[in-house]
Amino acid sequence: IVRKEDYIHLDFVNSNEEWRVYAYKNFKEQEQKLFLSIIYDSNDFSQTIQIKEYDEQPTYSCQLLFKKDEESTGEMGLIGIHRFYESGVLPKKYKDYFCISKWYLKEVKRKPYNSNLGCNWQFIPKDEGWTE
Repeated sequence: IVRKEDYIHLDFVNSNEEWRVYAYKNFKEQEQKLFLSIIYDSNDFSQTIQIKEYDEQPTYSCQLLFKKDEESTGEMGLIGIHRFYESGVLPKKYKDYFCISKWYLKEVKRKPYNSNLGCNWQFIPKDEGWTE
């Protein structure tokens, strides 16, 4: 069970290998792609994600806030999905990526809250109807 203000890691298991979602700690841009790597500790990457709830309405919706570490008060940005331009073989090829975004963080704090931003996540507890 996850609750607001909990700290989590986003891990994936594939072919008996565990992978974790990371972000660069010192990114300067408004948005940055997230990346997967085999789990390891590094001072260059953040893996600390906190469950937040900026919407004051009672819903299952929450946001995933990347922080530099659990002790830090510095908010890096929210996890969302964004379209990044990729140069390559095909001109103007666009792809959607998971990203960390300072813009999302700024927008969710505005009132009234906009639930259509692209950074909302839902974790539905078993006692509310989740089945595996």
